[in-house]
Amino acid sequence: MKVLSKNIHTLLLSVFLLSMFSCSNKQPLNDKKEEVHESEEHELIEGKVVLNKVQRDAINIKIGSIQKRVMAGTIKTNGRLVIAPAERVNITTYIGGIVKQIPILDGKKVDKGDFIAEIAHPDIIRIQQSYQKVFHKMGYLQKEMQRQKVLFKGDVAAGKQYEKASSDFQMVQSEYNGMKMQLKMIGYDTDKIEAGKIYPSLRLFAPISGFVSDINVQSGQYINANSSIATILNIEKLHADMQVYEKDIEKLRIGQNVRLTATTSPSREITGQIFSIGKELNPKSKTVVVHVSLDTVFSDLKADGFVNGEILFGEKQAEVLPESAMVELAGKYYVFVFDKQVTKELAELTHTKDEMQEDRFVFDMVEVIPIKKQNSYIEVKFVKPVKSDTDIVLDGAFYLLSDMKKGETEHSH
Repeated sequence: MKVLSKNIHTLLLSVFLLSMFSCSNKQPLNDKKEEVHESEEHELIEGKVVLNKVQRDAINIKIGSIQKRVMAGTIKTNGRLVIAPAERVNITTYIGGIVKQIPILDGKKVDKGDFIAEIAHPDIIRIQQSYQKVFHKMGYLQKEMQRQKVLFKGDVAAGKQYEKASSDFQMVQSEYNGMKMQLKMIGYDTDKIEAGKIYPSLRLFAPISGFVSDINVQSGQYINANSSIATILNIEKLHADMQVYEKDIEKLRIGQNVRLTATTSPSREITGQIFSIGKELNPKSKTVVVHVSLDTVFSDLKADGFVNGEILFGEKQAEVLPESAMVELAGKYYVFVFDKQVTKELAELTHTKDEMQEDRFVFDMVEVIPIKKQNSYIEVKFVKPVKSDTDIVLDGAFYLLSDMKKGETEHSH
């Protein structure tokens, strides 16, 4: 019994030691497995920048592709937005009177034929009555002239009577034609006046479509003949008059592309083309006026508004990136390219639910050669060619460079 008890004790001790050995070996195996993953991950992202979604949102990086843009030599210029005389109409009245109605407002859009104002005055009625008298008198004299003509041909009446009747008719006819033209210019239907109608007032209508500006009258006010009531501007026909110095005139051509920015919206580019070049040099400023049509007339543009611009010459299509996409390091220039393949492989290695390790993007720093800068864009050439649809960090490259430098510093420690 003592021997059996001793054997059992020995067996239990062996099982316990084996169990302890087994448990002590499991943890190092797991640790070793994690070390393998970390080693693979380190090798995968070495020399690259890795950002998770939280980090990307924090620095608000923007990703896009290489852009095609016209790059050219430029002539710096400035000027104003103007409207051709035919598209700027001053509303006036041929007859003075009291303003009965003026339903328009400054800045209001009107279409051709819309009611603008109503003017009332006794003279408006009198001129129509005078016209009716002359019309009827002319009818009478015309019949008298024809009667005298018949009598003259029949040797019943003397030739002098026929000549007088003819002269009287022609004088009244001239007066009639003049009054008729005046009434038509005012806007009246002379056929209706001849039929007996009298218009109690003068109604004015928009001669063109556009926007109302410079209202100079109000209801109840007396205005003289030819007084300005308001102005209508056809903003859709807005163009730019730019000043170009004498030294640059030889570079100008009809059809050249122009880029403009209005002081009211300096971040928005307005494109256009030269359609006319002035023939007279301003003796004081030594400039010539260049007329530029606009591809798009934005609704907030104002006539007489100030604009800056560039006239392009020697144009060519080039691959460009915004200035914010490029960083400088040790005298060389780089952009950050999204590495889709490594990003995918990194995701496959990730086995944690830590949000700092999820949805990570990997970026490569790729060397470029800047060729020409125009406004905020730079024409670039990649040292190693990339595909045209390659995703590139367009805004926020500076933060990625800072993150890379920080990572290198921590790695060196």
